[in-house]
Amino acid sequence: MALCIHHPSDVIFLEDNHPAFPSNWQLPIKVKTASEWKLEGNEALKKKDFIKANHCYSKGLAVVHDIDIKLDLLRNRSQARLFLGSYEAAKEDAVASTQDTMHHDPKYGKALYRAGRAAYELSDYAFALQMFQRLVDAFPSDQDGPKEIKRTRLRMQEAQNGVFEFEAMAQEIADTADYRTQQASYLRRIDVRPKGLFATENIAAGEIILCEKAFVASNTPKNTPALSVMINPTNNRALHGSHVAIWVEAVRKAFHNPSLGEHILNLHDGSPANPATEPIPLVVDGMPVVDVFRMQNIIEHAAFGFTADESRIRKDVQKAFKADSSGVWPVAARMNHSCLFNASRGFVGDFIIVRASKDILQNEEVTVMFCPADGNFEQLQQNLEGWGICCDCRLCKAEIDFLKGAESRASVMYEVTQFLKAQPLLKVARMLVDDEIPSDLVKEAKRLEKALQKTYPLKLFATCVPNTNKIIELLPTFGMANVHEWLMFAHYRQPPRALDYAHFVLMDHGYKVTIQSSGISLDRTNCVLSMAAVKAMQYIEHYYTQANVKEVAKSARALAEEM
Repeated sequence: MALCIHHPSDVIFLEDNHPAFPSNWQLPIKVKTASEWKLEGNEALKKKDFIKANHCYSKGLAVVHDIDIKLDLLRNRSQARLFLGSYEAAKEDAVASTQDTMHHDPKYGKALYRAGRAAYELSDYAFALQMFQRLVDAFPSDQDGPKEIKRTRLRMQEAQNGVFEFEAMAQEIADTADYRTQQASYLRRIDVRPKGLFATENIAAGEIILCEKAFVASNTPKNTPALSVMINPTNNRALHGSHVAIWVEAVRKAFHNPSLGEHILNLHDGSPANPATEPIPLVVDGMPVVDVFRMQNIIEHAAFGFTADESRIRKDVQKAFKADSSGVWPVAARMNHSCLFNASRGFVGDFIIVRASKDILQNEEVTVMFCPADGNFEQLQQNLEGWGICCDCRLCKAEIDFLKGAESRASVMYEVTQFLKAQPLLKVARMLVDDEIPSDLVKEAKRLEKALQKTYPLKLFATCVPNTNKIIELLPTFGMANVHEWLMFAHYRQPPRALDYAHFVLMDHGYKVTIQSSGISLDRTNCVLSMAAVKAMQYIEHYYTQANVKEVAKSARALAEEM
């Protein structure tokens, strides 16, 4: 017979002499002194049996009378709890062990160091700095203190100013193949509200909105012998792969550190009965309470992969990642979806970087696109419904109005997909090395272009000057972007035509481009950022560099880098 326990707070380990322990199972118990428990704990600590060490020190504290032994037990238990990831308890023990300890005693230095390390892991950098500074003041020759002070001050500067060495971070990941970063979260420019994230100041396109270290992240190897699957009995939905790994880690982390658990357990779990605004008690009768199934629902709604856009990750850094990497970023997870989003996200390891893809005004909501848009609106709707989302942006309204005409873009999009699979851009580039692109391929691409144009009527997707076809404002036409990008590359040996298609690619992404002798200006009102748009701007730079129009080329290069 087996007993299945889901919630960690439902388990209490009974000592042999506990009144609830069956008497027939009890063994003769030798009463140990606090000193004996301390020695047994020290042996366990040496063997890296941190659970046993924590248990022994706790048992010793329950019977201790001598103040010096008590301080030793607290200090040593702090060390064990640091290794166990119980940072709140480790900090509490370490701080308590500094009391009644002579400041010249090396044990005092150990306590300060452990208190600082625990606070650092809790992102309480101000308290950590205070502990490390006291360590250096008491022991000027200590080697670890200055290093920790330098590191902690750097974290505080990152959190305050949002200045990061992204290249150095990426290089460290490439060198160590470790995706976990140490940098502090930068959240000063956003306000977390019950229904989303909002800018606290004006943020220009290309600027950082926020940076955040993952609450939990997993980098599941590609060649994992078995697929991990967890079925939630409350809704019969499943987590699999790295989502299971981060679920286990999130439960553990929230259980051991309730103050950190609040960040993730107050996220939306998909249930209207428990909106994210409700305060959720995490400690009841002194015991942390973590509903593992609610945590699973939260991960299902809030987790996302951090290698989704490999085209924007350095190739050497990609080696540190696997196909099934995912994590939860509690603040970034509060961003809502919009097809006309104003922010884009990227990653350096488990560190998310959210930048403005267009100018964002103070108090404007920060939005991202939850899943890629390629022009197949029916598929996009289906994907969004998986998150319980019904988008009502201007683009979705235009698409819905188009579908009312009993027409569909899906069949043309299927043809486009098949064409691009057969004639990928890499193949086009290779053909251009030796010869021109076969005319029949170009004709087919242009046929698909015309077929797609019919599915984007101006009356729905553009605002024009009355009684004319002169466009004032254009909504993105995602479905045409890949074809126009293909034609841009295919006409590489015909620069003026390639330039035209580069403009079309940008228009497909909602950019309104104005080129003057002094440079390029972009109207980003309806823009949607992607690597195709970046490549189009890079081609514009190339074209004007070859034409020796330096100011325009310089402007294009700056815009491409900003994107």
